[in-house]
Amino acid sequence: MSVLVFGKHGQLARALGSANWGPETPVAFLGRGECDLLTVDPRDLESWMDRTQCQIVINAAGYTAVDLAEDEPAAAFSLNRDAPIALATACAVRNVPLIHVSTDYVFNGRKASPYVEDDPIDPLSVYGESKAAGEQGIRDRIGEHLIIRTSGLYGPTGSNFVIKILELARQGRVVRVVDDQRTAPTAASNLADAIIAVSAIWLAQGHVSWGTYHFAAQGDTTWYGFAAEILRLAASLGLKTSAELHPVSTADFGAKALRPANAVLDCTLIERTFGLKAAAWPVALEACVRDLITRNAPHSGDA
Repeated sequence: MSVLVFGKHGQLARALGSANWGPETPVAFLGRGECDLLTVDPRDLESWMDRTQCQIVINAAGYTAVDLAEDEPAAAFSLNRDAPIALATACAVRNVPLIHVSTDYVFNGRKASPYVEDDPIDPLSVYGESKAAGEQGIRDRIGEHLIIRTSGLYGPTGSNFVIKILELARQGRVVRVVDDQRTAPTAASNLADAIIAVSAIWLAQGHVSWGTYHFAAQGDTTWYGFAAEILRLAASLGLKTSAELHPVSTADFGAKALRPANAVLDCTLIERTFGLKAAAWPVALEACVRDLITRNAPHSGDA
């Protein structure tokens, strides 16, 4: 096998599985059933790497429940710090590069402009702290790595903001969403394409400009603006709902975990280095909402 992906049941891994790798790039996907990263045994990682004879490893797994992480710090650090460290160690021994996905939540959000890769990190939550620790653990153990920080990841599968908003809309619920936190909602399919493009460079040339990069959708919005666009697109595609959308402040919303007020990432470096640029967030969002509405539409003959 050429590529080994961990986290096969997550939305990013599913996007990687649906994307076009080309006929000459076999890809193996591992989930908890094959290799549980929560209680990772380095011997299991090494066994799978040797068995698949992989040339590159992609870590698409992670603990992403931001609020729950405040109550489950051990689990968050196991998946977001310890597992990446174990992967990096196994990869380094075998001279296999590692691509790892991280988050905008490693920053505190107090910067007025978008964050660049070498801005100081200062996470506000257990989730952000665990992801930051995973990043550093990788840097300490393997030089041939790509850490790709992304923002507001969503897709037509898994658990994410788009799916949750549409579920609440179908129930006709009152939806309260914060309007003072900025993000660049990024489609998992866009990130998958970027990862595949970088992997292809490595597999073809044996060299990549390693390091940390930012990859997120073009443009930014608040979470309220994101939700409003989801509902607008859904209505235009035929979803009838009596849901009410209300903007609230972070303080009034009262989430358990603190989040950065500005989580917008500057993606100039990855575009300049690899020529990679995500779609504008409303464009990518339309494709996802259309997919979700189509999947849930009644079929002919349904009661």
